[in-house]
Amino acid sequence: MDATVKRKARSPKGARGQALRPAEPAHESDGAHLELRIWLRLLSCATRIEKALNARRTFRLRLSQEGAKEFGRMARRHEEWVIALIGELSPVAQSDLLQHLTLLKRRLDKHT
Repeated sequence: MDATVKRKARSPKGARGQALRPAEPAHESDGAHLELRIWLRLLSCATRIEKALNARRTFRLRLSQEGAKEFGRMARRHEEWVIALIGELSPVAQSDLLQHLTLLKRRLDKHT
């Protein structure tokens, strides 16, 4: 009985023995399709924020005075979280982002 042994093709290795990755397509590095990349990044950020906010279930309820105080504490904590998250951007970047998102929102309002 004849047996044929096939060798598994190996990926090329770099200087440190790590597999080499193919170079990124030119369109990603030269700015082409930037609009699509921005849209996908914005969608990804919005999805992550929504996921974080939906970690607890939603209920409709009437708050007691004590509950209202607790809600106020939670609202302040949420505000701190948002400020910390967006606060990592420079003031100029924050201003630019707000301006651009406002323009995007206006365009979306025209199409809906």
